[in-house]
Amino acid sequence: MVTSLTVSPVTPDIIYSAQVQFNVDNYNSRKNLGYATFIRSPTFIVGGYEWTLHYFPDGISEETEGHVSVALELMSENECAWTLIGLTFAGEADRSAWAGWKTAAQFDNVNRFLFHWPEVRSENLEQRGLVRNDCLEIQCHISVLRPNQLLKAGLLPEIEVPTSDLGANIGKLLGDQVTADVTFKVEKETFRAHRILLAAQSSVFDRQLFGQMKEKDMGCIEVHDMQPAVFRALLHFIYTDSMLDMSGMDVHDQIELIRHLLVAADRYCVERLKNICEGILCKCLDMESLLITFALADQHQCSKLLVACMEFLKHSVKGDIIASQWYKVLKDNHPDVAEEICKALKESHKIN
Repeated sequence: MVTSLTVSPVTPDIIYSAQVQFNVDNYNSRKNLGYATFIRSPTFIVGGYEWTLHYFPDGISEETEGHVSVALELMSENECAWTLIGLTFAGEADRSAWAGWKTAAQFDNVNRFLFHWPEVRSENLEQRGLVRNDCLEIQCHISVLRPNQLLKAGLLPEIEVPTSDLGANIGKLLGDQVTADVTFKVEKETFRAHRILLAAQSSVFDRQLFGQMKEKDMGCIEVHDMQPAVFRALLHFIYTDSMLDMSGMDVHDQIELIRHLLVAADRYCVERLKNICEGILCKCLDMESLLITFALADQHQCSKLLVACMEFLKHSVKGDIIASQWYKVLKDNHPDVAEEICKALKESHKIN
């Protein structure tokens, strides 16, 4: 019978852990009952599941006849439980000779039993002094686990998920002449693209291709005031979420392309591309092109780039910025920007 059942407190990973003691009384009279004959323990509950222990004094099959076997059975129907199980005999004097048995197992409607010790003969139990007062005491430790704890313990295989290749697969559509359904003409070059993809990435393309701004002639849409190289870089980003490789270009040409690409990104409301271009230009400021960058930031509402230009100017112009020739040129060409710089300088003086 089950003489004791202790349930430990709930932990984040182990649902319940219990130590079950199963005493087989009248041990000698139960020997030689024949294989597949067992003694069942009363039902006990661990982790919200009902269990029983089965003691086979003469083995579970003809092949194991004469060997002691113990089985744990999940009694709860239509349930699935992951468990860590440890079995041993109480009173084992020499643990090195018999260290017990531990394993992890999944119980469900198909696998309701787990058998152990098919090679322990009954006379060996008696020789070790494990039968006391005609009683064999079986101890079973059961922990019902959550799957993530089994994963941590290395008892479940961890599935390595490969890096997403969605972007690469969509990028393969770029330039696909078979599935493309819209053509753009930029100066003398034409570009084939997919309307649904452009619309998903740009609200402007969405209106142009599907909304009220929809072109009457969808066979070929002309793009004005944009260079082919810029439109190519725009399409590349829309399809791949990455910048076009510019490693083969001169640094000056790279910066020039980034400026035009920022304008295109603002024109088609591709905000991520616009932010990337803005970040690149922030790192490439110099006095020679600062006026152009100021104008670009002001015209396309690039607030971070505008602040970066102001900070660069404050640290680059010696003396009074307002009195400098550079500031006068800026004021003549971009009075709004010059006024913002003046306000920022006044605020800075107040703080200091």
